[in-house]
Amino acid sequence: MNSGLRPQEEGDIFALDIGTRNVVGMLCRQVGEVFRVEAHVSMCHKSRSMSDGQIEDITRTAETISAVRTELSRVTGIDLTRAAIAAAGRALVTVRHTSEREVDPSEPISDGEIRSLELEAAAAAAEGLPEGKGFFCVGHSVIRYCLDDYPIKNLSGHKGNRISADVLAAFLPETVVNGLNSAIDMCGLEPESMTLEPIAAMNLVIPPELRLINIALADIGAGTSDIAVSKDGSIFGYAMSTTAGDEITEQIVRAYLVDFDTAEKMKLSENEEIAYTDILGFEHTVSRQELYDSISESIHTLAASIAEEIRNTNGQTPAAVFLVGGGSLLDGLDVMIADELGLPHDKVAVGGRNIKRNVEIDGSDKIDPLLITPIGIGITAGGRMGYDLSSVTLNGRRIRIFDTNTLTCAELLMQSGYKANEIIARTGRGLVYTLNGERRHMRGTAGTPSQIAVNGHNVSMDYVVKPGDEILFIPAAEGTSPVVTAGELSVNSLRVHVNGREYSAGGVVCANGREVSSDYRVQMNDDMTVYTVSTAEELIEELVQRGVIDDADLLDISVSGVHADPDTRLADGDDIVIGHRNAEENAAEETAEDISQETEDVPDEAPADVPEVQDRDVIVMLNTKPVRLAGGKEHLFIELMSYADIDTKALPRGAEVYLLLNGKDAKFSDPLSDGDIVEVGWRMARYRKDV
Repeated sequence: MNSGLRPQEEGDIFALDIGTRNVVGMLCRQVGEVFRVEAHVSMCHKSRSMSDGQIEDITRTAETISAVRTELSRVTGIDLTRAAIAAAGRALVTVRHTSEREVDPSEPISDGEIRSLELEAAAAAAEGLPEGKGFFCVGHSVIRYCLDDYPIKNLSGHKGNRISADVLAAFLPETVVNGLNSAIDMCGLEPESMTLEPIAAMNLVIPPELRLINIALADIGAGTSDIAVSKDGSIFGYAMSTTAGDEITEQIVRAYLVDFDTAEKMKLSENEEIAYTDILGFEHTVSRQELYDSISESIHTLAASIAEEIRNTNGQTPAAVFLVGGGSLLDGLDVMIADELGLPHDKVAVGGRNIKRNVEIDGSDKIDPLLITPIGIGITAGGRMGYDLSSVTLNGRRIRIFDTNTLTCAELLMQSGYKANEIIARTGRGLVYTLNGERRHMRGTAGTPSQIAVNGHNVSMDYVVKPGDEILFIPAAEGTSPVVTAGELSVNSLRVHVNGREYSAGGVVCANGREVSSDYRVQMNDDMTVYTVSTAEELIEELVQRGVIDDADLLDISVSGVHADPDTRLADGDDIVIGHRNAEENAAEETAEDISQETEDVPDEAPADVPEVQDRDVIVMLNTKPVRLAGGKEHLFIELMSYADIDTKALPRGAEVYLLLNGKDAKFSDPLSDGDIVEVGWRMARYRKDV
């Protein structure tokens, strides 16, 4: 920009209305009780770079925005760098939700508590959106407040036990909003406020004191007709129709064989005789009445579409309708809409003629309907009724955030897709298993802490980010988990000669009852058994188990030429001979066993079970499910994020993770204790009141 321009100051509101056909930029300022439009510039897109209010060609749209910005800067002498913008209602989704909370009855209800309640309701409304798609909240309005279950107009300053807010939140797909932001970014502008176009128009045409009346507003642009409805003091419904001014223009194209730009000029002409050149190069004239007659059917289709959306949104015919936007100037449209709704003709008016706000433009209080929306965008931004937008830089990447003054570094990192174990170092996961019935617990190594700096200074994860902050983040490195193999658990096998053949006995390892190889890695909670051979009896049992011999009860064993008892100890290199016993020995043994059974005493009572001694683990309830953490060490809240079923990379744009510890807001660095109750979830990012 020209160096002779002064910087844009706090009170300089650059309102930018990016329409399907035109881009309007205006410099506004609140001067006492008057909202003054200092200057405005309007330019048409050079090509059809937008459709139905959505940007199709970002580069071409950005060229028009840049041209408007340059001209407005020249006229005003201000280097315009920040813009208040609005989104059209294409693919608009609205969700209604009521949130309530307990408050301290001894303290007056603060504006902060009210705002927090609204944001909570708007965030909860986002949970009702279709899954698998990203949505961006572009507006919300409070339908009703209640204090101790009684409706009340304003909660501020009152006292009570319980407050609630019934909120209607409006959402657009991320693709719509991202396209708008991309075009703004390409122009080097910073979007400082965003709202929905019908909300902006409402804030100008139908101020709060008129919203007790059931009034509908239709903002008829080239690509969309956006609708908002008020009743009982609030805006309670939004809608959108893709039938708008372009349909009329396209009818002229077909009827008179002209290009789109020529058809636009014919549609807007106020001459009684309209001259034009068709696509074949022939010159013609047509009367204004004849042109109107040729497009009256399309105008009627537009009127019917708008009336239908108003009825569907309102549930019935409203008391009155305001029409704004370029499409509202079509001859006879207001009368047709009145007829479609069954209203008297004087109950449908073109906005701009009877604006109740103190607005001054070009030295007059009369407002062109084409300028209703951009002025409303300025009023919404100036009154802090839109969504404040700002950005920070994270590791060289610019990230758009809501400027709520409450977003911490940890929350920003989570929203940017970093995992919990990348934000706060986590000790490697321990290994718990049993070995021959004995419980073993091995701890992992400590992790390497993350590092975070803001504007060159080291900060904690609880630091609240500010617009323009440059953040450098080095993720934490998780500690290593212990590795134990089956081979490490087994003892050296015993090598002996059995009936002249060398045999390796013992050293067998089983995991959960199944034999495993020596390179098997022990897993969490494995039941490991290591079988060893040190006596003659253990050797016989293994040989029977492996099918080397048939029946241990009919065998006789000698070790190095000496008869062996079952408990005879074996050593490496022993020469073992195993043979069958003769019949007399078997009979004598069976007789001895019979006598023993007849004379044996009643067995002693089995000893009582002795409880297993275990480390005292920490057990917390995470989202109603128990999570066991290893005892003997301190645990922090951040560790639970790996157990929470939340994929931060898949969250909708503008979503945030919330943390509760025993019912109170928590930080990632908060310590955990046995029996704690923890809740981790997500909700849409914090909002500002917009109406």
